[in-house]
Amino acid sequence: MPIESDSNKLNELIDLLSEAMDANRVEWEETPDENEFRTVLNTGMIRLRHHIPIYAPISGQAYFSQPMIPESYSLTIMDKKNQMIDELRSEGKEQNARMASLWKKVRRIILDLDPSYNSLLGELRQLAGK
Repeated sequence: MPIESDSNKLNELIDLLSEAMDANRVEWEETPDENEFRTVLNTGMIRLRHHIPIYAPISGQAYFSQPMIPESYSLTIMDKKNQMIDELRSEGKEQNARMASLWKKVRRIILDLDPSYNSLLGELRQLAGK
């Protein structure tokens, strides 16, 4: 039976994934899609996806002025047989911000961005004489 798709369930998943990541108990993997990561658990898999906004022109305004489809994030829950149990998509500013934070955290770890970022900062500090 599918789990209920609601804000409370998504918020709980965000919290549990963040806590498990902080305790180094969840490992994420890259997927062929650069906007998606996944973690494989004993009971199934969770995919974290960033949905890029799609913009459409508005008559008389700049081309990139109004998103047709706003930016959002989703968690797709799969069972052991790789069948989708549910997909939970962020709704509202607060939930979108929480999902964005989780996305950025996963992306930073998977792509090992901290050393690169720190190297760039170090070089800029040298160039700035700091």
